[in-house]
Amino acid sequence: MCGITGYTGSLKDRNVIKAMTTALAHRGPDAEDFFSDGGITFGFRRLAIIDLSTGGQPMSFGAYTIVFNGEIYNYRELREELSLRGDTFKTTSDTEVLLHAFAAYGPQCLNKLDGMFAFAVWNAQAKELFIARDQLGIKPLYYTHSGDSFVFGSEIKALLKHPSVRREPNYGALESYFRYRYVVGEETFFSGIKSLSPGHYLTVKEGSEPQSVEYWSLSTKEKKDEGEAYYVREVRARLEKTVERMMHADVPVGSYLSGGLDSSIVVGLMASLKKTELHTFTVGFKGDEQNEFAEARAVSEMWGTTHHELALEPREYFDGLETLIGYKDAPLSVPNELPLWRMSQALRNYVAVVLSGEGADELFGGYGRIFRAAHIYDRDHLEEPFGEYLLRLYSYTPDEWLSRILPKDMRGRESSATRHIADIFSRIQHMPHEEQALYFFQRVHLSGLLHRLDTPTMAASVEGRVPYVDKELIEFVHSIPFSHKVRWQEGGEKAALGLSAAEISEKLDTPKYLLRKACADLVPKDVLSRKKVGFPVPLEAWFRGPFREHARRILTDTRTCDRNIFPTELLRADDFYESAAPLTIWMMVNVELFMRQYFD
Repeated sequence: MCGITGYTGSLKDRNVIKAMTTALAHRGPDAEDFFSDGGITFGFRRLAIIDLSTGGQPMSFGAYTIVFNGEIYNYRELREELSLRGDTFKTTSDTEVLLHAFAAYGPQCLNKLDGMFAFAVWNAQAKELFIARDQLGIKPLYYTHSGDSFVFGSEIKALLKHPSVRREPNYGALESYFRYRYVVGEETFFSGIKSLSPGHYLTVKEGSEPQSVEYWSLSTKEKKDEGEAYYVREVRARLEKTVERMMHADVPVGSYLSGGLDSSIVVGLMASLKKTELHTFTVGFKGDEQNEFAEARAVSEMWGTTHHELALEPREYFDGLETLIGYKDAPLSVPNELPLWRMSQALRNYVAVVLSGEGADELFGGYGRIFRAAHIYDRDHLEEPFGEYLLRLYSYTPDEWLSRILPKDMRGRESSATRHIADIFSRIQHMPHEEQALYFFQRVHLSGLLHRLDTPTMAASVEGRVPYVDKELIEFVHSIPFSHKVRWQEGGEKAALGLSAAEISEKLDTPKYLLRKACADLVPKDVLSRKKVGFPVPLEAWFRGPFREHARRILTDTRTCDRNIFPTELLRADDFYESAAPLTIWMMVNVELFMRQYFD
């Protein structure tokens, strides 16, 4: 796991690439190195996980030089395949295997990779730069074409150190943020700086305009039902294989443990495979009744893990917001990013790699209210296009509030978010509506969720791995019909007549039925049957209590009002802080803190 950056062109000031690379020091505290041949300049920061002594980068082979961030979980199988072709290797690293695979197969090597990755390869002979991002978007990669240079990096802050990159806000990203909690599609909060889409690569050559190419996507074909027994057996076997792969490292490996189903299953699988001490980690807030410490302890006791609890004070949360925004180069997406960062800082004393449960809800149907909404849509013969119906339910800020907090010229624009979502629904309109909802969450919602994990872990120099988001696993689970994922309870469908999705979910049906069935022996019974609660952050209590004035001070400050993003009269009105949702206020505070840090 590392930080990568670089640019094309013949800029000879070594201080530039040094500054760009130093901006990523938290992603790679173990080593720093550079490469330049007059056509390309690479910078690299290393967090050593595999082949600690000889796996350094940039790494060259023939005409090719690579900088790579991530892990290739099937690199040992690929190494054997390449060895049969006659390749020889000087290291035991996955980086060298990836470099040889690109030299052998070109862009087609991407279809052979199972892992999380963002990498750049320079072909000195063809004077061509190739960059790529993993299939699901676990690892980030940003780029911009600025003047004569193509500039890229693991984080936007590295790009901003290049003299030709302009630092300008992208106000058009705000609507996407308030609707979806992050910027959907290629755009970022910086004008002209893009995020390479998951499952895409891009080739840069002088004299031609770089174009992003999609090399992977989930199937939209009709699903064949192989029966519950087959799926239960296969899901369990594939999860075991995936977790075993992701436990491979030359440094200590641990796991987050929230006390919910998804992370508890990961811990159970790790404990059944691991022969040495397993560290698990839980975070919560002092005095918060929603803490999941008790549930996490029950799982830890079941498997005999060495368990660590971190109980935060509310002040620790608010004091850290601005710092974490500085790591993310964007307003935070969800309130639990900050406790994840605090926990990542604490666990770095014990492990360098941590497994997490992100992705299970998107694969197995965990968002019951949303996924059951497709049933409501079909049952009630609604005439509204399904995509619009789903997005209305999915939106975190209702239209009424969006029109109150954002100026008209920042709303309703044709943006990369609207284009990206329209493209998604154009691909899947032939699919059953419940399958469309799952597909949307896997291809749109999941990438924001993964970015939420990448930021706090890498900010603490920790590698976060996500077993549920393994490419082979997600392709298999995606092929399973929806009825095996969200299962009606006995008589549930009949009893659901006239009820809303919220009244149905987890009362008349069982979300993640298949996952529960396949892994029932791995978790305590109370965890197996527990309803989904999410990662609890007590915003409601905070913003109705002492931290309301904290938010008010920020939002009524002269700097905020002079920015003219949010209407001054609204921010200064007493009833705004009584009537607005705490999450809306929290997001507005995030936007203002972000603007101060990057554009003031």
